[in-house]
Amino acid sequence: MTRMLQVFELLAALDIVHADLKPDNILVKFDGEQITDLKIIDFGSAFVYSEATSINMSTPEYLSPEVLSFIDKRHASGQDGARKLFSRMEPWSFDIWSLGAIFLEIMTGFPLWLGLKGKITTRKGRSVVNFGIFGVQGRVNAKIIGKQNTALKDLAACIKKYDSYGCENDELLMDFLYGMLDKSPRKRISPTEALMHPFITQRAAE
Repeated sequence: MTRMLQVFELLAALDIVHADLKPDNILVKFDGEQITDLKIIDFGSAFVYSEATSINMSTPEYLSPEVLSFIDKRHASGQDGARKLFSRMEPWSFDIWSLGAIFLEIMTGFPLWLGLKGKITTRKGRSVVNFGIFGVQGRVNAKIIGKQNTALKDLAACIKKYDSYGCENDELLMDFLYGMLDKSPRKRISPTEALMHPFITQRAAE
């Protein structure tokens, strides 16, 4: 997580938004249990934040509520809608939400993007049948926003449904996750703030 945050701290400093962060676009090389290399790929949707006039559609289950809502209305609102959206955001708001969604997926072990019902057997042998935490049949943006809102009302309860190794009881972890998934883009934790969060600093010191 620290390396990922450092990448997005650099991108934010360069005024660049990746805009399509998802597990498929993160390449990790291991030597045993140690990460020796990490790469973010596929910058096809990336844009310079200060010059942006619109947003292209990318994987919806990793997009924040405000971006999903804009995409649904962009043909009606045009560039004025895009300017209003960006005035409510920071360069890092877009990608930090996506990173939070990926982190949530790692915690639950359940793919967020499932558009059709899937069945997963947990390590305890219990079957979980679901569309994915933010996934809906047909990938309807409004329905994904609804699932995001429901999950964020009580993330701990949402996570507890899966074999999350007690993650829902870790107060620092939950505070960190809520920071990344704050529905207000301006209040969302920045990469620099995230790197200084006790959840990160205490583990780095161990």
